[in-house]
Amino acid sequence: RDSKPLLRVNQWLGTWDIASWGGNRPKPPTHFYVGSLSLKTLRALSGVQPRTIEDRRASKTAGYQRTHDEDRLSKIGRYLEYGFPLSTEGGLDPQAHTELVNPGWLPTSILVNVLGPNETRTRKGKERTVVPADLVNIAANGQFYQLNFPVTDVDPAQALPPLEIVDGQHRLLATDLIDLPDDYEVPVVMFDNLPLTWQAYLFWVINVEPKRINTSLAFDLYPELRDQEWLKRGESIKIYQEHRSQELAEVLWRNPSSPWKDRIELFGKRVDGHVSNAAAIRSLMATFVRTWAKGNDAGADLEDITKLGGLFGSIDRNGTRYIIRW
Repeated sequence: RDSKPLLRVNQWLGTWDIASWGGNRPKPPTHFYVGSLSLKTLRALSGVQPRTIEDRRASKTAGYQRTHDEDRLSKIGRYLEYGFPLSTEGGLDPQAHTELVNPGWLPTSILVNVLGPNETRTRKGKERTVVPADLVNIAANGQFYQLNFPVTDVDPAQALPPLEIVDGQHRLLATDLIDLPDDYEVPVVMFDNLPLTWQAYLFWVINVEPKRINTSLAFDLYPELRDQEWLKRGESIKIYQEHRSQELAEVLWRNPSSPWKDRIELFGKRVDGHVSNAAAIRSLMATFVRTWAKGNDAGADLEDITKLGGLFGSIDRNGTRYIIRW
């Protein structure tokens, strides 16, 4: 068996004491633990329980995870290997675009639950428990705590894995697509024997309830990346077009002679007579920063603007039509 150190985090507010606990809503734990664990080890000890029709018929507690998105898994796997933006550009060869290779960091925590010896889960219509030899436990170690776990892989088809992934299943399953080193670790937040009802609650709070970042605000962050080489060189990728369009939108917003002076809402606020930053950028991407259309024929009439890119597009695939370069 092996072990990893953990820190205990106490989180409880007195206002929560007025709640009515009991039945299918047991009082939740007052603490959890944080640490780091090899992504390969976490994958070996974890099971992801998607909601299936078979288990849903057999039990009300049929899991809460989404079915696995293969495209998302592929993008995460490519992100781990080459970072962004190559993770979204599967057609680009990293060896030919080394200026686009960046770290594939996973700084956000994977949320995990440690199953106890008496906890049961429905798998393929049957109630199962963790085999004693596979059990993982959290124990006190002086002022700190430690996670004790087996070093052998757990086959979820044969046994119930001792760890449950509450949030982070796609990051975990992406390890099946690439060969990660043993020392590639991820931060983890661990609950000990957290009931499924509270796991589903956390999953909802993390994945369903939050409002996504405002698109206009996200676009406004591009200037902070202005000196990044992968933005300067990636003329064939969408993020390059967005970045250049953001620069143009900012010029239109700042220039005293511009009809759009102070009328582009950089943070996406709704103001009568104004346009959002995101809308301005999308309009620019469809016109000035549009790429050359695929299949552009070298012999086509230059006035055939339906096949040409925008003013700030790029040269065509034959290299015969040069336009203004960035």
